[in-house]
Amino acid sequence: MKSKLLFIQCPMLPMENSQYSKNIMKRYSKKGVILPPMGMAYLASIMRDKGYPVAIIDGYAENLSKEELIKRIKGENPSFLLFSTSTATFLTVAGWMKILKKEFPDITNILGGSHNLTYPKETLTHKHIDIIVIGDAWETLPDLIKTIENDDDLNNVNGIGFRDNEKIIITPLAKEMKSWENIPFPARDLLPNNLYSTIISTQRPSTIMMTAMGCPFSCAYCDTPIRAVYRKAGNIVDEIEECVARYGIKEINFYDETFTINQQRTFEVCDAIIKKGLNKKMVFTIRTRADCVSEELIKKLDEAGCARINFGVESASEELTKKLKRNLSLDSVRKAVSWTKKTKMQAFGFFMMGFPDETIEDIKKTVNLAIELDFDYVQFTKLTPLPNTQLYFDLRDETGYDYWKEYTLKKIAENESFKVTNCQITHEEIDKMIKYAYNRFYIRPRLIFKRLKNIKSFTEFKELVASAFAVADVG
Repeated sequence: MKSKLLFIQCPMLPMENSQYSKNIMKRYSKKGVILPPMGMAYLASIMRDKGYPVAIIDGYAENLSKEELIKRIKGENPSFLLFSTSTATFLTVAGWMKILKKEFPDITNILGGSHNLTYPKETLTHKHIDIIVIGDAWETLPDLIKTIENDDDLNNVNGIGFRDNEKIIITPLAKEMKSWENIPFPARDLLPNNLYSTIISTQRPSTIMMTAMGCPFSCAYCDTPIRAVYRKAGNIVDEIEECVARYGIKEINFYDETFTINQQRTFEVCDAIIKKGLNKKMVFTIRTRADCVSEELIKKLDEAGCARINFGVESASEELTKKLKRNLSLDSVRKAVSWTKKTKMQAFGFFMMGFPDETIEDIKKTVNLAIELDFDYVQFTKLTPLPNTQLYFDLRDETGYDYWKEYTLKKIAENESFKVTNCQITHEEIDKMIKYAYNRFYIRPRLIFKRLKNIKSFTEFKELVASAFAVADVG
């Protein structure tokens, strides 16, 4: 019989504290955003198709204690424990892996995720991490498990890192995923689907879907791979149909960086949703750029049941964003948001603070822009130089300091943040400006009245009040 694989989403994964102020982070991560671990669900489905028994424990969604998690693992009796991490959550995930390694010393653990691509050797200095997967895991994981089961040489598996007699071995990268063909739908049957939602979900339960891998744009602060692997419209709608019919999903959040990059495909998806009557059974949300939509496409999205469009605006200063290769005109933003406001859909705006050369006055202009555009919701975050981005590489070369490497090695102070050089504002000032921005935007009579008018239940009212208190005390 083949080995059992147990995928674990660790409990209490905090939002990255260099991007969010404390109270917003607390509110946002406690219950505001609980999303399914789709990467794990995809890999579980792939491995199950190859004959492996699989299970997923979402310790975050279920809010499991250490004792509860250990008990659940014992009940599953796995041969492998599989985890995933970004750089922002690495130390938290590594901490859980250390705890579980003490409890289950004979179970091989495997860590995947984007962090390993940049700091594989540093990651493996954590002795409780047995093996890491580097890059896409679609083909690497099946090859790795088969190799271990057959007691073959790990050096022959591409895209992994491991220790051999204390020597760290990093094998050549496996080929990048080039097609969605033959990849099964994620194993949502292994997930607690009724627990997933966001604080601004209009329907529950919700889930997330991916319809493309990567992004063709090259913003200097974004760590999404510069590529675009698209799913076909028919395949996307088949998964929507499964979500609705099999799992009772009422809201689908498309988590592509730019859902409408291929506008023809977007029209095809919308038409198929309407033809199958799915727009009467669920709603969906998308993320996109303002220069990747037309008024006609906005109308079609509305007709197909799109409830909200999330636009990345970032700043009111085109000069600042151009320096980071954002290249998005405010004219296109104004048009796209205006088209959206003419429909039943909500408009959400993402903004950042802390750009190189940014001043307090620049931030105030950004807040004024958010109010002018009359977004239904906004999010303000700190510009954080993420590893494997051009912004980070430039700052690392300029300062001679590899912050995220030192972070991985646990050689930095817990409250130390990586500062964007040439930014005219301190971290403390940015925290104050985030509080200023949220208060300016949300504590307005017009917006409050609009929210109260649209409340449909007492539960929704309680959520609104709790969120308002969090926003009003952002610091």
